[in-house]
Amino acid sequence: MDVATCQEELTSDWLAHVLGCEPTDITNLEIESEEADAGFVSLICFITLESNGAANVPGKLVAKFAPTFESAKEVVQKYGTFQRECDFYSKVAPHLPIRCPELNFGHHDQNTGLGVLLLEDCSSYRTLSQTDEQPTTLEELKHLVKTAARMHAASWEAPWLDEIDTIMAPGLDCWSAYFKDIQDGWPAFLADSSSELVPGVRPVAERLVDSMLPLTHEAMPRNKCCLTHLDFRLDNIFYDDASDDPAILFDWQSMYKGR
Repeated sequence: MDVATCQEELTSDWLAHVLGCEPTDITNLEIESEEADAGFVSLICFITLESNGAANVPGKLVAKFAPTFESAKEVVQKYGTFQRECDFYSKVAPHLPIRCPELNFGHHDQNTGLGVLLLEDCSSYRTLSQTDEQPTTLEELKHLVKTAARMHAASWEAPWLDEIDTIMAPGLDCWSAYFKDIQDGWPAFLADSSSELVPGVRPVAERLVDSMLPLTHEAMPRNKCCLTHLDFRLDNIFYDDASDDPAILFDWQSMYKGR
């Protein structure tokens, strides 16, 4: 059976196939999506399943698709973001002593750039606030720092970190494309009147116009590394108030081996 690549292909038969149950086990299927949930690098919809009591039919899932519209599809393939997230849930998450959405099914086709993740729906948990009106508490921040520390400690110089390097290691296509695009855009940044640099920094910044790619290749750490999320902020964290381990990290498209 072909892998679903869009919301319209999320049928009861397909879900039963990938979840390992019989089609008759799923008695009702509801799918919701909102325009706000269509990000630039992925498309998201929420699945509600009713069953006849089969143990391997979850009540709620999130389906996350690689984008099919060309502008975003090109960027996602160029930087390997959807592939990286699939690799995280299938290869990296089992090594970590932290919470993240449970993977039910994942697939990415390198040739077409299409793919899908079926993840645990964590939307019932609280999301933390980045606003002044409702600031995050000190206790919440302590939990978040401890979560990051546990992730870094468990992955410190771990052999399985090399699995990440199959996508974004210095010198590989995705890595080079990312920093080449930054280098190409750097002159426009320097010319923008809104870019105010600290006095004395501009000469260094101007040197980066022609040398960013080789310099970053040379500067990337090769040892004393661990897993880094690279987008560790409140918008990418669910908070389970009923748990002693409340932080649930998601959005792993930027994960990287670094310091």
